[in-house]
Amino acid sequence: GLGRDYGDLLRGAKEVQDQLNVREECLLGFNHADVGALVAANELNGRLLSPLQLIKLANRLEGHVDNATASLLGGAVLSLVEGEELVFTAIKVPSSLRVVVFVPSFQMPTKEAREVLPRQVSREDAVHNAVRVGLLVAALMGGRLELLRTATQDRLHQPYRQKLFPQMGALFD
Repeated sequence: GLGRDYGDLLRGAKEVQDQLNVREECLLGFNHADVGALVAANELNGRLLSPLQLIKLANRLEGHVDNATASLLGGAVLSLVEGEELVFTAIKVPSSLRVVVFVPSFQMPTKEAREVLPRQVSREDAVHNAVRVGLLVAALMGGRLELLRTATQDRLHQPYRQKLFPQMGALFD
């Protein structure tokens, strides 16, 4: 056993959040702030969980392995669940890459953002995105930053979510 159950670790994570004064508006459900608190609680309790156990727990709580692995490992990470197995790998990102983060002044709950997505997509749109995922990984790993504008064009999420966030188009142009 781990010496303590996950519940103890989660209570510790909540205490860490409280001590760090994590803003209440960050807590829309289990999210990146919670993952950070989970990591801190694990550290404060003598690393009861291995990094893989932390990822599995965060995935179980957060529900999206891509969010859990990126939050815990940092950087660019590809991840998926294959049957019962968690599969992930880091993507080496060029040190010259600079990131700009835009945080809107309003909340966009994940549930609402998913509800605007179509249940089915055309083959053309699926191929458009699949090819760009490959291009994105190749561009990052090969240091070909000039390809990022093309590699990040999306037809499966952004056009639909722009209804919830009309300014999105201007940010990507």
